[in-house]
Amino acid sequence: MSDSIDRMFLGTALAGVIPQMRQKYRDAFDFAEALNEYSNKKLLEITATRTNKRHVTVAALVPRLLTAYQGCVLLAERGLASEATLLARKVLEVTFKIVAIAKSEETATRYIEADEVSRREILKKLRNLTTVTRTPEEQQSIVRLHLEVATAVNAQKLHAPTTRHFAEWAGLLDYYNTAYAYFSQAAHATVRDLETTLELDLDGDPVAFRYGPSEQDQPLLLNTASEAALIALGAVFELFSVETTAGLRHLHRRLQNMLQAPSEA
Repeated sequence: MSDSIDRMFLGTALAGVIPQMRQKYRDAFDFAEALNEYSNKKLLEITATRTNKRHVTVAALVPRLLTAYQGCVLLAERGLASEATLLARKVLEVTFKIVAIAKSEETATRYIEADEVSRREILKKLRNLTTVTRTPEEQQSIVRLHLEVATAVNAQKLHAPTTRHFAEWAGLLDYYNTAYAYFSQAAHATVRDLETTLELDLDGDPVAFRYGPSEQDQPLLLNTASEAALIALGAVFELFSVETTAGLRHLHRRLQNMLQAPSEA
């Protein structure tokens, strides 16, 4: 009991949570394992052309997709529901980028060029720090570099596409307006998100705080992340001409059957 209270998610008592979560939501976790195994095997068949912007960019994004997906599963099985939500949101965000870039060379170029916009914003923040002591020369160097980057960005009329832009270009705007918007509540710790940490009485008044493993939205988190990963992988395999017909179709059918079945909750 002391370990559970004093160390919570970093304690050994959590070991008993994982099999309970996986047993209760067996279908969602089993599917996640199957999809992860399939995708990792198929990625060995990808060969990227170094001179192809879409190839290089998408190939670099795929590890981000899979580590976010695997991280979502690891956090979900430990009952870290809010944190799993953040990674499910990242899976969606990377999916938007992969699908949009796989479709368009122009989008790949916009994505790459947006790095200069990000660099400008970082330099702007650095030059405006108030608690860091710098020599006049150091400060002037940062100011000069910021001006150079800002001038280049303005001259080339560069803009950083938003997540919404990528979702729209990917043809996945409905996902952005539903699952992504819902998951974003956890990312920004909104009041509605904080409601999940409260125990309410019949009148809706808080009587206690919840702190510990949570089953909040478990099937929703896992199945949404799985669906997004499937969409992204489909775009990846098509871009790189990887043969996936039978395996990908089987996983799509399996997921659809799960989504249409009665809730596991």
